[in-house]
Amino acid sequence: MAFAPKFIDLVRNSTTTVGTADFVLGPAVNGYASFAAACQVGDCFYYSAIGVDKPAEREVGRGILLAGGQIGRDPIGGVKTNFTGGTKSIALIAAAEWFNAVQGAPLTAASRGALSSAAHRQPTILGEPGREGLFVWDGSNLSQKVVADAAQAVTIAPASDPSGASGAWIRSFSGAVDARWFGAKGNGTTDDSVALQAWLDHGGLLFLPPLLFRSSRKLICRKQVVVEGVAHGFDSRLPAYRNMPGSRVLFDAGVGGMELQPSTTLTDPAAVAAAGSGAFTQEGAFNSEIRDIALIGQGGAPATGFLARTYFHARNVQVCTFSGKGFDLSASTVADGVGEFGNLSNSSMKDCGAWQCGSHGLHIRGRDANTCAIDNFNAIQCGGWGIWNQSLIGNVFHKPSLSSNALGAIKADGSQANLFIFPYIETGVGSHCEVGLDNVVIGDISALNDGNTPTQLGFTSRFNRVQLQNTYAPAALPTEDAWIYKWDGLYLQGRGSTRDVTLINRAGNVAATVPANSTHWQVFGTSFAHMFQTLGVNQAWPGVASGYVALLANASNGAMLGGSGTSGDVSLVSSAGAVALRVAHGSTNVEIEGCLRVPEMTAASAPTPAAGYQNLFIDSSDHKLKRKDSSGAVTAIN
Repeated sequence: MAFAPKFIDLVRNSTTTVGTADFVLGPAVNGYASFAAACQVGDCFYYSAIGVDKPAEREVGRGILLAGGQIGRDPIGGVKTNFTGGTKSIALIAAAEWFNAVQGAPLTAASRGALSSAAHRQPTILGEPGREGLFVWDGSNLSQKVVADAAQAVTIAPASDPSGASGAWIRSFSGAVDARWFGAKGNGTTDDSVALQAWLDHGGLLFLPPLLFRSSRKLICRKQVVVEGVAHGFDSRLPAYRNMPGSRVLFDAGVGGMELQPSTTLTDPAAVAAAGSGAFTQEGAFNSEIRDIALIGQGGAPATGFLARTYFHARNVQVCTFSGKGFDLSASTVADGVGEFGNLSNSSMKDCGAWQCGSHGLHIRGRDANTCAIDNFNAIQCGGWGIWNQSLIGNVFHKPSLSSNALGAIKADGSQANLFIFPYIETGVGSHCEVGLDNVVIGDISALNDGNTPTQLGFTSRFNRVQLQNTYAPAALPTEDAWIYKWDGLYLQGRGSTRDVTLINRAGNVAATVPANSTHWQVFGTSFAHMFQTLGVNQAWPGVASGYVALLANASNGAMLGGSGTSGDVSLVSSAGAVALRVAHGSTNVEIEGCLRVPEMTAASAPTPAAGYQNLFIDSSDHKLKRKDSSGAVTAIN
């Protein structure tokens, strides 16, 4: 804890403490207040102790009042006096150390040059605009820091030794490193690219003020950084993104925005240059965080706004009007002439957006670009796909909002297991999606036009062209397209060349189908019917095509089974293949091919039939065949 002395006049006690132990206070000296009366336990102060009859034994130090009437000792100079016997006087004072500190209060320097030329070594406040701050002298060998900080943002070598080997001025600060310390102006016209790159190369916690910084070159993160800005006041209705408040970087035409590079140990200069690292080895931007900034392009040659090739996290990063992609998350894929580059799996993005970029809003690609969490991503009026996922395994997209992107809203290749949770896609231009079989969409697919009218939203699979529809019936379907759509139910419709709907097992065998232009369901193979129930349906028995059997569950008439075979409409066949019961073709007679088994029961337990019918049973009391009519009367059959 920092020493913060308390000053009180006329405080003095006597003590008989010997040796180097804490002072045990005796009574207050006549005419003075005691330490216990003037201070509280824990108060700090300067003290002076001297032997009354042995004035050569003395000590000046920093004290603290302890419980039990004692003073903890910390002598200036670090060596405690070994007091001998006799009475000592201990007083609360203002020590010379404190006066020297007051007299050595920070001086000022108008510029870095003035600070470098200063002959004194006392703390100094730098007043250079944008670089203001307190600098203190460090006399150790700081040559490496001087070389690393060419912008003199944090380390300033003296003019007497520009190498910093004999010491340097060090900025005293806590918190984030301000981009302006490196010379960035943020006035929208001055080229701040060199200052901003030096700022990023410093690494650690960095702050981008809410100004408009211009850059003539791509900014590269070569080491771990946490970039904090002030949230960009973006409004998609206003095209002048550069004029919005917040932390913004405006890149010249054809210049890429920000790139997060992985660590590399490349030794070939040509490969390093192609990778854009600018050095043979680099630490890499692994686990960097970028928050609350806007990157703004100005057209020109294709250039990407935000390129990541290593694990990162981004929050509220807005990328606007770049001629190429908005966000490119690329790992272990051929990029910039270098193969097998980077791993960004498990990265995350939240509340980010790409606006009016020339290519895809968000492009994720490569075998090591998987299991990323993309939350609330916006892609508006981009020249490619809103989201195009080409990773090996897949990623999770929560509540993406996609509108008016030239190629469509979402494209996800079929070999990935992407998860789309509550995507919002506006209708019209850019609402088309291509999603493979292994992808999963959870929640209602929102589609907006006037908020009331059911609207149409298509998802076309790469393999079987499945369309998800949010209305009663789609428009005319292209040949071979199938549509799943819902409004108050779930429907499946298709326009195959021979069949509208076909169910196929995973071995490739057709199990059931609905023929083209037919309302009949055809089953190929054995049908396992556990329950047939139709509520509120009273329809006529349909015509049955030759060779097929129809089952009608009718709410008024019960269940009916019919067929149109050449020898019989309906046959019941045993598991051995033998016909047991048949209704002949065109007949209402039931033909029994085997024996008729009649139940054996008592006359009382035999059921009573409906009017106009009789039930047959074997009377268990005499084993005779009998009948029971609707009145309950039982008669033997001779």
